[in-house]
Amino acid sequence: MKKLILVVVLVLVLGGATVGVLMWLKIGPFAEQATADAEDGTTSTEAVPRTPPKFVDVSPLLIPIFQGDKVVGTVDIQIKLEAENEENVDKIKHLMPRLNDAFLRALYTLIPQLLKKEQRIDLDTVKRRLQSVGNKITGPGVITNVLIQSLSDS
Repeated sequence: MKKLILVVVLVLVLGGATVGVLMWLKIGPFAEQATADAEDGTTSTEAVPRTPPKFVDVSPLLIPIFQGDKVVGTVDIQIKLEAENEENVDKIKHLMPRLNDAFLRALYTLIPQLLKKEQRIDLDTVKRRLQSVGNKITGPGVITNVLIQSLSDS
């Protein structure tokens, strides 16, 4: 029994040492991808320069909070929409009236549900809902991110 345990430990130590040497020497499955492109001689490990994202301001979204027949407060949300390129920015600006309407409709239903359920507004939930609504209006991939700049509850 002791011999079996010794053999198992020895195999594990040798396996770990082998993996460590392969990683240190960067060979085998741990080798860096160094295939050169024929046109410019760059390697695939070099980062491709990304263009900075473009941002589109959205007018502040004011959502009233009702209790019975009275307005007991308002939630003011200021957001920006992130897009990859100018073409997507133009599409977002063209669809901005529809986006504002869809965002307000979504938030009119979401905010009271969040306040009733959790007594607070979860920013991640709001962000996911606005991203989903924006993708339905503009199409997938046009709005890459919804940035919530401020959320005030009064």
